[in-house]
Amino acid sequence: MVLGYPAPIIVNWKRESPSDDEGVGPAQPGTVSGTLHFLDWAANANNTDDKLTEDDLVLVLDANSVWLQLPPSLVLERYFRINARANYRITQLYDTRVPDLMRQTIIAPAQKACVAPSGSVSNLHCHDMPESTLPTNVYGPLTDYRAMGWKYVRPKYINDGSFMGPSGDMRRLFRRVKDKMNQDMVKPGLNHQVRRHQGIFSQVFGEQEVWRRATGGRYPPEDPAKMTAARDEFEYHVGLDYTQDLFHPTCYAESDGSFIALADEEVAKKESSRRGSSPPRIQIPGDVAKLDNPLAMFGDGFSQARYGSANVPLYTDLWTTSVPVALHHGATRNGLKERRVTWWDKTWYFPYLRMLLDMSIYADGSDPLASFTTGNNTLQVWGYGSTRHPRLPKLFAREEHTEEWVLQDALWNAICASVDAMVEGSSPWYNEVFRDGKGPL
Repeated sequence: MVLGYPAPIIVNWKRESPSDDEGVGPAQPGTVSGTLHFLDWAANANNTDDKLTEDDLVLVLDANSVWLQLPPSLVLERYFRINARANYRITQLYDTRVPDLMRQTIIAPAQKACVAPSGSVSNLHCHDMPESTLPTNVYGPLTDYRAMGWKYVRPKYINDGSFMGPSGDMRRLFRRVKDKMNQDMVKPGLNHQVRRHQGIFSQVFGEQEVWRRATGGRYPPEDPAKMTAARDEFEYHVGLDYTQDLFHPTCYAESDGSFIALADEEVAKKESSRRGSSPPRIQIPGDVAKLDNPLAMFGDGFSQARYGSANVPLYTDLWTTSVPVALHHGATRNGLKERRVTWWDKTWYFPYLRMLLDMSIYADGSDPLASFTTGNNTLQVWGYGSTRHPRLPKLFAREEHTEEWVLQDALWNAICASVDAMVEGSSPWYNEVFRDGKGPL
């Protein structure tokens, strides 16, 4: 919210147990079911503020592990740019004379490793994935060699921690994954093996890529039914963020990045050298350089020269030079999941978090998230629920009296507090989030 994103919708709040009447299975399948449930509900909502049309863009994030660091205008610009490049590649690889047969509208993160979750029953299609678009020497002469595990492999495998795409296409994708989970759950002895959904996302993406290559998009015009049936079964318009401009999973890339001010050449040199990437490759991305000073509202003491986006710490991959919109703390080896705590004060907004959050809650929402002009046409992108004030996170939950599903204001003391009452009593959530000794929000 402090970056200007719409107030988030929290699904699956306190819903980690099986619930047959809601179609929600174990914890991980419940993540898929809960997201799909909200997308279906929003598509059919009677209230204009709640309704999502087929083309409305949706950003789905793992609430436990993903941090945003760049504003919504940039995530939108990069989303359109990544898809434009991907769709051009599709026209070069396949027969695209059949409209909408193959295209990319959904972007998922790319990670380095193709590793099945424990006990997975999915075919991950590790050998069927398209090649990364990163340079073939991005990690030097060892690029794509497994001599040191996955360390020098270019990211080209799907990670399920984030997704961005149109509401209609996202519903199709999540429904496909949920259906495959349901099929596995009814197989004798397999129910315990589908607790992780990444394997099924990988299977669905892999099947799409196998189908694309097998057909090349070529179908005789006299057989439209076959074309439509195959497209509906295998084509989900999914592609990966190979350059990690949107999403950067840290799993298998634990030592690739650091929080640095991009304009500080000495720090860039030092951090690059520590990771073996020397001489330093870091440059200030053009879209980051054009961003407005995120702290300008605090007055003359926060000049562009000192507090512009190139002068505040941003997580940066020192090998690929990616400065992602979102950082996904997926690394778990050697206790690295604790970076969600130990790195929190490294974010550029941390020292100003309380003030920024106060301002964002009461922002009037009168400006679009982004505007794009092409020729004589202008596209304005507005946030979901932008007319609601104050701006508060929402819980997708049942209304207590009517039992209808609604969006409810989420109270900070409810969603931020530790689930352990003793822990919360000794160290309240606001002491950890703000770390300024000033009490609750």
